[in-house]
Amino acid sequence: MPWYTSCEFLRYSLTEDPMGLNSLENELRATALYLDIEKVRFAERLQLVTEIEPDVMNAEVPSLIFQPLVENAVKYAVADREMGGRIVLTAGLEGKTLLLKVSDDGPGLSPALSAKLTSGEEFQIDSGLGLSNTRKRLYHLYGDSGQLEFSRAEIGGLSVCMRLPFVAIAVE
Repeated sequence: MPWYTSCEFLRYSLTEDPMGLNSLENELRATALYLDIEKVRFAERLQLVTEIEPDVMNAEVPSLIFQPLVENAVKYAVADREMGGRIVLTAGLEGKTLLLKVSDDGPGLSPALSAKLTSGEEFQIDSGLGLSNTRKRLYHLYGDSGQLEFSRAEIGGLSVCMRLPFVAIAVE
């Protein structure tokens, strides 16, 4: 990783308005810069897969919205596991709703929360500041149209899905 990657990420995180909006393309670029830094720490232990529909790259999203979710995935699916882990970033449309998802193959939810998920019982995972702030940001920007959902990931760990109204940024 070139030394300027960490400088680029720092510059991006300091210049972007935390309550502002940006294109999904720019957010993915910032996420890639962050993950490049983490790859220095974890090398081949950190595997990244992106599944991004091309027609959503111009979607308007909150600045640094992936950051706390990716940090949690690195912390729980990669850092604590000798064999490392895989993180999958997904973005696509479901009708007029933009779906942004961060999934990992880590340990997933605790048995108690997993049982609640299986039973369909309502619960929230808000013990972490990053998740709590993400939920608050989505509500502040989108009201009830911005949702943060947790489920078992298809790859075995945790999947965190953000649902927000799809708004395309006009290209000049």
